[in-house]
Parts: sequence; C-alpha cells; structure tokens
Amino acid sequence: MPKVPEMPDFTQIHPFLALLRTALSTSTIITGSTIDYKKHCTLQFGLYAQVHEPHDNALMPRTTGVIALQPSSNAQGRYYFLSLTSGNRVIRNKWTLLPMPSEVIAAVHLQQHARNTKALS
Repeated sequence: MPKVPEMPDFTQIHPFLALLRTALSTSTIITGSTIDYKKHCTLQFGLYAQVHEPHDNALMPRTTGVIALQPSSNAQGRYYFLSLTSGNRVIRNKWTLLPMPSEVIAAVHLQQHARNTKALS
C-alpha cells in the first residue's frame, strides 16, 4: 500500500500566519511598531503638567500649562496635550507633572463656556 505523504505545516505554506501564533498585537503586525510602556504609558488622560516650550534667550515663557490627552504613535514617546493658554492641541516630549490647581479647573470651564457660546451663535 502506497504511503501518503505528510501534509506540510500550514505556517510553512503561509509564513505570515507564523506571526499570528506569536503574542503580537494587530498594530504590531500591520505597522511593525511596538509599544514601550515607559514611553507610551506614562501619562493618564486629564493629568495636569507643564510642557517645556522650544525657546531661545528671549524673555518668553519656557513652560505652558497643559492637560494630558493621549500618546502620539511615534517611537520618541511624545504626547498630545491640551494647551490651557491657547486651547489648541500641542505635541511635546518633555513635561513636568504637577498637582491640578483650582485655576486650571476654572480655565477649562471658561474655555468650554466660550466654545459653547460660539457654537450657539
């Protein structure tokens, strides 16, 4: 009786499926980038910080009050922040965490009130 040849392993036929057997996330498989906990998971949403602004020797402020939003998807560990002075989203890689002062809470309420009245008119 003739011997039936063994079926090759399915991952030998499709090498990409070998990646699926490992403990890789979908974004790692698609983009090739991995998440580093020390870079991408250091801030929680809503924390208050002072970000370090690019500066020269002029007498301009070197830090700005911000609220942490989310990490950006780059390898340097940058984060998106909500600037309390401009109300815009900024991206920075250097910051100092501070306790949330009551003035910050009042500034956020004022910005939201201004946006609500602007949307109604």
